[in-house]
Amino acid sequence: MQSAIESGLGWLLGSGVQEAEGGVHAKYAADGEQFDPVSVHATGRYIQAMLTLGDPEDPRQRELAVRAGRFLLDRAFDLTTDLFVQEFPTGDGVATGQAAAARKATITGCAAALQALVSLWQATGDNAYRECAARCARAIRTRMSRVDGAYFLSYDLDYQSPDFDADAEADQLKVAVAFWRLAEDGGLREFDDAAEQMLRWAIVRHETLLPEWIDRKELVPALERYALFLEGLLPIAHLDSRASLAFQSGLLRLERGVIEANGSSSPQALARLLRLRLYADSFGIIELDRWEAERERDELLQRQLLSDNPRLHGAFVLPRYKAQPGGAEADTESTIVATQALMMWEEVADGGFRDPWQILI
Repeated sequence: MQSAIESGLGWLLGSGVQEAEGGVHAKYAADGEQFDPVSVHATGRYIQAMLTLGDPEDPRQRELAVRAGRFLLDRAFDLTTDLFVQEFPTGDGVATGQAAAARKATITGCAAALQALVSLWQATGDNAYRECAARCARAIRTRMSRVDGAYFLSYDLDYQSPDFDADAEADQLKVAVAFWRLAEDGGLREFDDAAEQMLRWAIVRHETLLPEWIDRKELVPALERYALFLEGLLPIAHLDSRASLAFQSGLLRLERGVIEANGSSSPQALARLLRLRLYADSFGIIELDRWEAERERDELLQRQLLSDNPRLHGAFVLPRYKAQPGGAEADTESTIVATQALMMWEEVADGGFRDPWQILI
């Protein structure tokens, strides 16, 4: 398993997924031999990966994280709205700047940037990261909040207007995680209430966020979103009875969904489920089912792609791409969370998993 971890980290470091100026691509498509646009969401997750996976004290990893952080501050942060531009187009594999069609902020992208900036502030002591995170969090509350306690999924930065058409989805509870980190780690207690309001919205609706019956084609993305919802509950699942009940029932629903997927689950769904199991056991919420956890670990290992192409080797992919690597899509976030899940599982074998919730990517 150590080789799988090393290959996953090797893909993050050597595939070219990060541009020279710091921005990170969401994925690489083998059939077109090109990367997707640079993404704020992927950049935020990459920063957390460099500060958490492998050897966080390694100068190279630290430099890559700081480079990505400067990209967020200098290129992606929109000074007129205090939100982050979600995507940057690419040309010949190089980030070339903003396009009109890409000038939108997304709630999940901003949440990923917030967590990354708090992590960078803690790692470097540079208060510019904390200040930028606070500005963005305040902008989310004023520009993207809905009357029901949730947030609009996207915001047009040029028209300075949210997207009123899309419904709020389960994965946006990760916004609450970002607010809790600002409150607890950043000392900005003003965001406690915003996180609590988001939590109330989620708990009322949690049974509808992953329906009992769902179309097979929609199952994989639905499982990923629901896993993100459960991660949003994690910081207080051992402290709040409402969150604990929702978390416990939700983890069982996620487990059933992965079983129903019958081998077609994405690496993200598997990795997030495995990580949630470890945290649930560590926090004393649900005792670890080692048999199920080992089954999920083994299935996750089967998602890693081995290839002569350095832009594919070590990435974690959907199962259909193992048979057809020529059409594979190497996804940055999938590889990050899968690598972290395997690292966390190794801690169990080494005597016990005790990581704080703040390092969950």
